[in-house]
Amino acid sequence: MEVKETGRLLAPAGQLFEDFTRLNPELIAEDDDLGSDFDVCIGRLENRDLIRRLSFGDYVLLQPELLDAYASALVIAAKNEPDGLGSISEDRALSGHFHVPEEERIGDHKQEQLLLHATVEELVRYDLALRESAADGRYLVFPSQFNRDYAEAPDPPGKAVAVTFEGPTQSIYATLAVRLGHSQLFETARTEMWRNAVIFTARAGGKCGIYLQEVGEGRGRVLLFFEGATEETRFHFEEYVVAHINRRALFGSMQLVRLFVCKNCNTPVPDTYVELLREQGKHLFSCPCGGAVIIADPKEMLARRYPSLVESMDQAADRQRDFEAFVLSANAETHSSRLSSGQATSASLWRSSSRMWSIRQLWASAWVMNACTRSARVILRRAVSSSRSTRGTKSARSATA
Repeated sequence: MEVKETGRLLAPAGQLFEDFTRLNPELIAEDDDLGSDFDVCIGRLENRDLIRRLSFGDYVLLQPELLDAYASALVIAAKNEPDGLGSISEDRALSGHFHVPEEERIGDHKQEQLLLHATVEELVRYDLALRESAADGRYLVFPSQFNRDYAEAPDPPGKAVAVTFEGPTQSIYATLAVRLGHSQLFETARTEMWRNAVIFTARAGGKCGIYLQEVGEGRGRVLLFFEGATEETRFHFEEYVVAHINRRALFGSMQLVRLFVCKNCNTPVPDTYVELLREQGKHLFSCPCGGAVIIADPKEMLARRYPSLVESMDQAADRQRDFEAFVLSANAETHSSRLSSGQATSASLWRSSSRMWSIRQLWASAWVMNACTRSARVILRRAVSSSRSTRGTKSARSATA
């Protein structure tokens, strides 16, 4: 804490421990496991948000509020991009070529570089940003920061479900968009995002969309709409959206309203009519145009027909998020070693090469998972098991050497 109070930004944990023992030499004789106890203390300070351990270089961020300041500046920069696509080049983000308030900008360029890598990794790790590859490079995409309006808002065609909830609306919406994009069943791109709206392409075919309406302070309404999607695809999309909102909204605040539209005239059936007919035990609405609309809730019937994929979609989203964060951390590890010594040491190069080897394995695993077949999953498990065994052998050889 004394080092933190000096205003120092970053320090390796090992160096902090050495400084601590130099100032308190008597503790070495009193505590046989002083190093472990020191690590516990570091962890407790981190739990109180007084410091932050970074995933690379054994660094401890002594001024964690600067991480929030840079993250906010980066998000604002993406929002202010003239194309309205809520994104910023990853190279620009990692080089610090965006506006940061002068009073928060770090003067030491080398330390700022480390903080920038940590900031980008943090945004990806918390499902607030997508990493998207384009012809002109890689971009960080923030679903909640788009400025261009969705032409079909606020009444998108094909709307079928409305989910109302209370809580941090933009955070829930942004993390939902990111996790759906990582779910392996649905994918999206910057060109399919607008202000509070995202359209996903289903791997099985068809389009599925979400549109957020903020109806008050801390209150939101998400419309689900579809085009050309199968019954099963619609079921899995709706089930995941409902599960995600239910987990993150205020407890008990989520409500689902199914919307029914006449296929002949595209006129929605009023909710009051639906409720009155259901109270009478009727499941058919006769539209004035002559069409008939089935108003039975298909959820229970579909749940018996199709197995839930919420857990597997969550696992896929976690894998993709962890992979993206791992790549950023590996790049930061290499960058930090070069900044600290002018060139990477043999140990840091070994760590970096090991991480890059793991990255290649993860890419292969992701490709296999996309096949979505039972045999592919078996191959993946064997590959992961084999890679772990090989890494263990490498570690043992390194330790022996």
